[in-house]
Amino acid sequence: MGTADLMRAMERPSRFGLISLLIAAEVVIVGFAVFSLRGSAFGSSGGLHRVDYVAAPIAPVAAGLSPNVTIDDIDSGVSVTASNDGLIHVTDRTEAHGFLWGSNDFPRPVVTRTLDGVRIVRAGGHSFGVALGESRQHIDIEVPPASRVTILRSSGARLSGLHNDVAVTSQDGRITLDDITGNITAHSNDGRIVGSQLHANALDLSSDDGRIELSSLDMNPGAPKAELHTKDGPLIVSGVFPANGSYSMSTGDGHVELNLLPGSDTTVDASTGDGHVIVDGRRDAGQSIRVGAGNATMRVRTNDGSVKITTNGAQ
Repeated sequence: MGTADLMRAMERPSRFGLISLLIAAEVVIVGFAVFSLRGSAFGSSGGLHRVDYVAAPIAPVAAGLSPNVTIDDIDSGVSVTASNDGLIHVTDRTEAHGFLWGSNDFPRPVVTRTLDGVRIVRAGGHSFGVALGESRQHIDIEVPPASRVTILRSSGARLSGLHNDVAVTSQDGRITLDDITGNITAHSNDGRIVGSQLHANALDLSSDDGRIELSSLDMNPGAPKAELHTKDGPLIVSGVFPANGSYSMSTGDGHVELNLLPGSDTTVDASTGDGHVIVDGRRDAGQSIRVGAGNATMRVRTNDGSVKITTNGAQ
């Protein structure tokens, strides 16, 4: 037997072994599917099984025109909007379809009437593990516009059309705020914070990892206070910052774009650890910038990036 014949003889068992291995893997996969359909060891108790889950409806709740609404749903995205009938509506949008891992016994939101409003809680630590299919965990809540809303835990949140104080925390996901009037507090462990048409006397926004981007911000006259801080990401802010206020903006890593709209009256102390301070297109124009009469204090700081400030001719 020549060398070429010997090599071919050695290849044949290797190819045969590979084919056998693939056939065995297919048998195992088919077996899993068969067991799943029959509800055996891989049935609804937690293994791979067929799921077609749609959440049950929840009856609306009457709690007055300005209730305290507290929400705790760490594994779900949360949307809060204004209702038009004075009631609190909770809609669980959670659904799952296909062959999934996990139990069919998925926890539902529990809505409890309290002395001053409503508490909405879903037990955490549960999820549908997707194998062949799709799943979504989300909850929609409609509240009277004057409700005071507190989101203790969520996996991303969106609030809009509310006219009272809000406080929201996201463990994993962005926070979006739109058309909010009141004191606003928001923190994201991992995700950006985006806001528009915010009217506040006190504003406290922070992210451990994500940008902060605000447009049409209007701080109320009197003694307004704004704290905007992110550890990692740019700051992009456009708004009115009136006199007698105290404002602070900082990022650990990212550039700053600050657009001071007409009506702003503040002295800006701008600094960067690595970059330039640019005021109305002029590079290194100075770190102290007076806008209007300069009757408020504003500190703007980035450790790594440039600071770009536009004063709209009010300097």
